[in-house]
Amino acid sequence: QVSVLEPEGASLPVGVDELSALSIPEGGHLFEEDWTYMLLQDPGSAEPLYGLSYFLNKKDASAKRGAVMRALLLLSRRPYFHFFLPLQRETLKRYMESPKAELLKTLVSTLNGLAKSKALTLTLWGTAFEISTPPIHTDRFPGAALLELIQRFGEDTMLLWWSLLLQLRVLFSGQPASAVGNCVLSAPLLVSPMVGFSSTMRPYVPLSHPAAIEQSASGDAYICGVTNSIFEMKASSYDSIASFASGSVHTRPE
Repeated sequence: QVSVLEPEGASLPVGVDELSALSIPEGGHLFEEDWTYMLLQDPGSAEPLYGLSYFLNKKDASAKRGAVMRALLLLSRRPYFHFFLPLQRETLKRYMESPKAELLKTLVSTLNGLAKSKALTLTLWGTAFEISTPPIHTDRFPGAALLELIQRFGEDTMLLWWSLLLQLRVLFSGQPASAVGNCVLSAPLLVSPMVGFSSTMRPYVPLSHPAAIEQSASGDAYICGVTNSIFEMKASSYDSIASFASGSVHTRPE
């Protein structure tokens, strides 16, 4: 559930249930921290909207499940995920120690104020952060690491290259969600300068809201990421699957 919204009354790009599912990754309880990426649309203008949800799993023997889990989602009109992450990490850690809405207001107002600033760093609560807001190009996401994808799948990376050239349905499956999301965001770099992937990219798809994958048909194209291995058994819903567990890529024969 969404417990705090800043600014109050702001419209959400999807329903609360779906947004909550996108923000707290399945399998997140296995990690101290994780994060998910979102490529959404502004409900009013239909312009691209980008989300980064930082998830923190804090051990607490007095809590119901032995831990307190919270996620801080930041929505922006620019995909500066690499820049937002350390800011969200610092904010959420402070919020979990002392849940004050003022912390969230400070984060939002500080980021919104950057549009009128030429500063190279910003300071929040005594910590300095380097401002990194490079120009944005189609299907390019600052901070997305193609090298990590190549190191994970080795020679099988060529199967991903082939799948993207043919605009097939490509599914990345594994944990943590942050690594899966990075594969999705960096995949278009394999076939650069080809563009046109963003509209069908979903860096994280939860099992509770599987439409992006399960409602696809043969001949469709997507690049999606999941952390629940149940999706791997839904073979008719993808053409190529890149599995973290096996470190390999499998493509369905035509």
